[in-house]
Amino acid sequence: MIQLSITICTRNRWAEVRQTIRNLQGCGLDQCPLLVGDDASSEPCPIDFSIWRGKHHVYRSDENIGYIPHRNRLVEASETPYVLVLDDDSNPTSGDFAEAMEILENPAVAVVGFPVRLPSGDWQVPPQGSNQRHRSFIGCAHIVKRSLFLKSGGYREELVHQGEEMDLGARLFSASLQCIHCDQPAFEHRFTQANRSYERMDYFGTRNELLFYDWYAPALFSIPLLAKILLKRSLLALKVRRVSVLKGILAWIRDRYSLKMFRKRLTPAEWRAYRALPY
Repeated sequence: MIQLSITICTRNRWAEVRQTIRNLQGCGLDQCPLLVGDDASSEPCPIDFSIWRGKHHVYRSDENIGYIPHRNRLVEASETPYVLVLDDDSNPTSGDFAEAMEILENPAVAVVGFPVRLPSGDWQVPPQGSNQRHRSFIGCAHIVKRSLFLKSGGYREELVHQGEEMDLGARLFSASLQCIHCDQPAFEHRFTQANRSYERMDYFGTRNELLFYDWYAPALFSIPLLAKILLKRSLLALKVRRVSVLKGILAWIRDRYSLKMFRKRLTPAEWRAYRALPY
C-alpha cells in the first residue's frame, strides 16, 4: 500500500513544476499519487503526465487565492496517511523516506522536516541529527501526517502566503504535538526567480510575522518583540526600496483586530519552552 502522496503548488511557473516532476521521477517516487495546485496561472497546465506512473490530478483555481489555501485543499484531497508538501522548485535528492516514515509512526508527530540545500551549496536548513524536535519547519519540503494536519485545522488560510509553518508549529506545540527533523533525505531548493513576486513576499511576510507574535507571544513579551520586528521591517523597506514592506505593516495594523479571534497567547513558561526548541 502506498503511504505517501506528493503535492506541489504553483502559479505561472510550469517549467519549475516540470523540472521537479522529473527530479521526483529520478528518485523513484513516480508511483506516488501526485496532486498539483494551480493558483490561477495565466495558461493551463502544459505538462504531459504520461511519464508519471501513479495517479495525478491538477486542481486549478480561477482566482489568485494564494498557496496556503491550495495546500490545504491538496492535503485534504490526498488519500494516503502521509503527504509530502513541496514548493514548485524543491525536490528530494533521493527517494529514501524509510527513516521519516518510522518517525511518523509516533502518534505525537504531526510534521517531519528535512535538510534543505540552496543552489549556492549553502544550507537553508542544515542536517541536525534525526529525530530532533523543532518548533517549526521549512515549508518548501516537509511531510505532514494527514489526520493530525486536518484535525489541527491545517494551514491558517487567512495568512494567504508566507508564515504558515510558524503558525502551524505553534498550534501543534499548544496541542502537545511535535514537528520533528529528519536528516534523510536531503532536499534541493532551486529558489528560481522566474515569476517570483517579491512585493507579495514583502507584504505577506511582514504582515504575517507581526501577526504571529501578536497571536502567540505572551503579553509581557509581545510589545518588545513587535517593536523589534517593526524596526527590522522598516529598515528592510529602506534597504530594498519597496513600499510593499510598509504596506504589510499597515495590513497588520488593520488585521490584528479583524483576526483577533486567532490570538491564543502561550503562557510565559510555554513560550520559553517553545522558543528553546530549534527552528
